[in-house]
Amino acid sequence: MTLALVGLSETPLAVAKTAEDIAALQSPIATVDRFHAALTEGKVEAALKLLSDDVLIYESGRAERSKAEYASHHLKADAEFAGATQRKLVKRASWVGPDTAWVTTEAETTGTFKGRALALTGTETMILLRTAGVWKIVHIHWSSATKR
Repeated sequence: MTLALVGLSETPLAVAKTAEDIAALQSPIATVDRFHAALTEGKVEAALKLLSDDVLIYESGRAERSKAEYASHHLKADAEFAGATQRKLVKRASWVGPDTAWVTTEAETTGTFKGRALALTGTETMILLRTAGVWKIVHIHWSSATKR
């Protein structure tokens, strides 16, 4: 579906081609969901487009301090993991201000990864900033544990 947006030639919405693109520009939750979908589908470049250049990612007691660092370290492994497992949303909360938002998620992840059966619970916090009408993820904090 292509949308014609008249009179908005200089705005991000003018370059949006689908309702999904427009939703991602307008909704932090849609941005978080698109990030996870891109990882699951192995579309690492699409996932990277949703991150700010100076994204800060906390995972397993470690930090990656930029999009470039994440791309060169854990991104491909995260995509492989997401593609090999199933993630079920358990609970989500969010707050959206004019140009800042946070989205918290609790999820269950099951499946087999590298020959090992997994049943995990996980928590995630993502902070997003809107710049020029586009939501970008500026911080991710992931934590997981074996499901009891």
